[in-house]
Order: sequence, then C-alpha cells, then structure tokens
Amino acid sequence: MNTTTSIHKSWKTQLQRFGIELALLLSGSLLFSLSFPSFLSEWGWAPLAFLSLIPVFILVHRSSWPAVPFYGLLYGFVTYALFNFWLSTFHPLAILIVPIIYAVYFFIVFPLLKLADSLFPRYGYLVQILIWLGYEYLRTKGYLGYPYGNIGYTQYYMVPLIQIASITGVWGVSFLVVFPSAYLGGALKRGAAGVRAFFRRHRIEGLVYLALILAVLAYGVAVQRSYDDKPQWRVALVQHNADTWEGGTRAFRRNLNTLIDLSDRALEHDPDIVIWSE
Repeated sequence: MNTTTSIHKSWKTQLQRFGIELALLLSGSLLFSLSFPSFLSEWGWAPLAFLSLIPVFILVHRSSWPAVPFYGLLYGFVTYALFNFWLSTFHPLAILIVPIIYAVYFFIVFPLLKLADSLFPRYGYLVQILIWLGYEYLRTKGYLGYPYGNIGYTQYYMVPLIQIASITGVWGVSFLVVFPSAYLGGALKRGAAGVRAFFRRHRIEGLVYLALILAVLAYGVAVQRSYDDKPQWRVALVQHNADTWEGGTRAFRRNLNTLIDLSDRALEHDPDIVIWSE
C-alpha cells in the first residue's frame, strides 16, 4: 500500500468518525430539547428525557481528549439554542448570548465527564451522574443562575414521580431521569458487543434503580391519595401580554391596570389566591 492510499484511508476514517460523533451530539441536543416544551410540542415529551443523554455519554467516551472540549462547546450552544428557541421573541441577542454561556459551561463539563470515564472504568457512569447533578445545581447559583432546563423539570406533569421532590428537591427527580441515560450509555459506549457483559457486571445497580423507581412511584401515589380528602387550593394565575422592552410611567400604569382588571375577573371565580407573574 503506497503512502497516498494510506493517507486517503486515514482521512476517510477520520471523517467517518467525526460524522458519527457529530450525529451523536446533534441527536443528544434534539432529544434533550424535545423532552421539554418545545417548538414541536407545547407540553414536551417527558419520556425522552430518560434517554436524552445516552448520545452524550457515548460521545464523551468515543471522542479524543483534544476533541472533547470542542464537542462540549458545540453541544452547549446547539442544545440551548434549540431548547431556548422562544428567547428569539424576547430579544434577538438573547438567543445568541444564552447558548454561548452554556457552551462555556459544557466546555468544562464534557472534560469532567471524560475524566470520570477514564479514571473509573467500572463505575464511571455513576460518577458522571454526580457530575451532571453538580452542574445542574451550580448553574442555578450566582448572577447567571438559570434553573430552567434542569432535566428533572421535564417530568412536571408526571405527578406521582415528582412527589419525591418534597424530600430531595428537584435533584432527586433529576437523578431518576439521568440514571438510565448514564447506565445505558455505559452499556453502549463500546458498541453492542459490550452490552451483555455490562448488564451482567452491573445488574445489581440496575435492579436497585428499578426498585427505587417503584418505591418513588408508590410514595407519590400515597401522597396523592392523602390529599384526596383535603380541601383543594384554588389558584388564579394572572399573566398579562405586554412588551417587556417598553418602559416609562405610561407603560407601567397601563400594564398595572391590565393586571388589576384580569385579577378582578379572576376573583369572580372565588379563588383562594391570585398570583401574578414575575
């Protein structure tokens, strides 16, 4: 085989590898975004959240150390541009600035996931779960705190599942959602050939997770039933439709009068409380 042929095959192999990794990245971004209310579903497709990070964990394992920060940048930007599509109606710069912020976050998170995968070849997926939860927690803090997008929020209408949040906060729900992705991502990271061996080595963790899910659902159902005989709290949520960029006393007075008028109409239905938006 001459040198030219070898170089050609090497480039072809590299392009194929990049194509696979790019497909994993884009599929992960899309699955994550569609798990929430999105441009395709105003309610979101909550079950997708349990699988949405599988491509991410496989990508982190497959990619080289020099490439993994680049993939983190790209994943953060694409994911939060899709996920926050509605920001384009708020301000043209918002749909650019927010994805850039999260691109920087994932520039750090992806190498940490890669490090866990490298340092803990057997239980790295469990460390990756902790890293993801740590990232979700930290991103809610400080001046740039932005809790919208924590993966546990995808389950907002799965009422029995989210009752555990009264004990663990949203982080317990996020753990339940992230675990299947990390577990199956760990099983698939070496291809289909390694799946059976992975399940054999980690069947106890899988069974513990299934038992935990059943316990959480049982707890959630019990909590729901405990409220059946209690008075229901009637809430009126008031949201006015106004241009948030229009300032001045006149706009403020008009918006306030609109809120008061909507609240007076809501009071006709005898709610226990009236809540305005932020």
